This record gives sequence, C-alpha cells and structure tokens, in this order.
Amino acid sequence: MIAVRRILAVTAFLAVAAVLTSSNLWGDPDKDKKGDKGKPVTKKTEQFSEELEKNRFADRPLVIYQDKGETYFALQVQAKLPRPPPPQWTTW
Repeated sequence: MIAVRRILAVTAFLAVAAVLTSSNLWGDPDKDKKGDKGKPVTKKTEQFSEELEKNRFADRPLVIYQDKGETYFALQVQAKLPRPPPPQWTTW
C-alpha cells in the first residue's frame, strides 16, 4: 500500500512539474495582443538583417592592430583549388 502511494505521489509531482514548465501556461512572448503569430517582414527589418550579415572585415583582406608596442595583423586567405574530378562509379 505504501508503494502505491509513493508511485501516486511521484506521478502527481511529475504531472505538476510538466504543467508548470509547459509553454502553453507561460504564453508565447512573440505574440501580440491581437493574437498574431509573428511580426511581418518589412523593408526595415530586411535592411537590419542585411546589416547584421556584414561585418567590418568583409571589405578588408588585411587588418592591422597596434597595442603597447605590439603589432598584430589578420590576413584573410582563400585557396583557389581546382575542382576534383567526378567520382568514377564502378559496377561489379
């Protein structure tokens, strides 16, 4: 009888924990009061996302930084490799 009560107590505890941690109870922070599921993409948000894609090193292949008599540099290098030949599939 005690084992049954313990199992019931553990099950009840897990059920309460599942209800308290569910996102349905908390709500979705992105929803507006009107019930929209997301914000529409506008030209302003597209421009903002394009700005995020760019970084200050994209247009500069060489960056030099000097600090306390030390000089550091970063050089962007990209190897130009020839295309590999297509795979040769053999049949047995």
